[in-house]
Amino acid sequence: MKKLITLLMLVGLTATSIAQTSHARAYQFLFGHRDFSTNELVWNGTPSACNILIEIHGNDVIVYSKTVQHYHVIAKLAETADGVQYRMSDANGVRCNFYMGPIQGSESVFIAIEYNDYAWMYSCVDEGQ
Repeated sequence: MKKLITLLMLVGLTATSIAQTSHARAYQFLFGHRDFSTNELVWNGTPSACNILIEIHGNDVIVYSKTVQHYHVIAKLAETADGVQYRMSDANGVRCNFYMGPIQGSESVFIAIEYNDYAWMYSCVDEGQ
């Protein structure tokens, strides 16, 4: 089932038609920052419960949290069994990395957005089309 969820969401990111829309519901949120001495992301360790809608329309991702966040695909960087990575730009033109893949041992997928100095990750379930 989690492979199906990931596949449906990936189809949304690679589709050329706006009619191809995928919806995910984030139920957990995790925030992290970059430790520049090791260049590693350090996660806050405690996920927070949330109820956030994430839509994928063609090459665009919209996150409906306290503020609406828009991201647009610039390029696909990698795809493995663990997920997919894209370079994106946000509504202000700032570039970021976008990751999506299955969460091991669950029916959920993760969506992570990473900037140079901070990142956040959502645990999501598919809401269908």
